[in-house]
Amino acid sequence: MAAERDPTADAAQGNERTRSLVVDGGDRGDRRHVPRCGDGAALGELLELYRNYLTLLARVHIGPRLQSKADPEDLVSETFVDACRHFAHFRGTTEREFTQWLRQILAEFVVGSCNRVAHASA
Repeated sequence: MAAERDPTADAAQGNERTRSLVVDGGDRGDRRHVPRCGDGAALGELLELYRNYLTLLARVHIGPRLQSKADPEDLVSETFVDACRHFAHFRGTTEREFTQWLRQILAEFVVGSCNRVAHASA
């Protein structure tokens, strides 16, 4: 006799799947599931994978002239803090969407930093 399936359990499991971000490890061959809430360590590990990439982007965006006044590593750290604060509001499900979201946050910090530098020197 087959056991009856609990539809609420199925719904909860499906809901949990939509509440996590799956990131393909690329050449590493691993896949990461990052829950939308409750696992700050997993999110921190995921963000660390993007540190070098985002630092390079920050350097390119602020240019060599402003690097003495706006530190790319600081901008990336601010990006990570903001991403942690707002990760529950991230609606994407793919690595591409996650990367775009991080780039958007970084861009906001780069613009803000450049504006502060411009106002300070005016």
